[in-house]
Amino acid sequence: MPFALHAGRHATQLTDIVTFYTNGSTELASTFEAPTASTPQMIIDSRKIKKLVKSGKKSEITIHFEDGTEKVEAFLGAAPRTSLRGKFAEQLGLEKGPNGDIVTKPPFFQTSVKGVFAAGDNSSPMKIVATALATGSSAGGGASGQIIAERLGQPSMV
Repeated sequence: MPFALHAGRHATQLTDIVTFYTNGSTELASTFEAPTASTPQMIIDSRKIKKLVKSGKKSEITIHFEDGTEKVEAFLGAAPRTSLRGKFAEQLGLEKGPNGDIVTKPPFFQTSVKGVFAAGDNSSPMKIVATALATGSSAGGGASGQIIAERLGQPSMV
């Protein structure tokens, strides 16, 4: 919900009304009630979605609900949950955050295990190439710096 709310706030720059669709989850819908209560440009729709149909008009989408109704939206945004592939995080004993991402410490993205660095989508809520490139560069610098410091018998910065 925090990320959806963050994205929804930004979407108000593009449209007059932002609708949070929870696809039948009244529990999820209730988590949006307090933060959006005083914001008339944000509404919550908990109806179960049957299907999405792309319109012939630019980015327009028709949402068909299981109750037989439908609504046309100019665009949709989505932030599906992601998960780590494989069991390497568990095998290495890495700490993971509530969203399932590996917890790291900036600026070099050291994990909870010395000598293990994480970068990109596995350790960031922002699953975008620019973030992956930036964190990868920093993690590479941290890993190489740690190796060189140890080789020289000096304490590492990370």
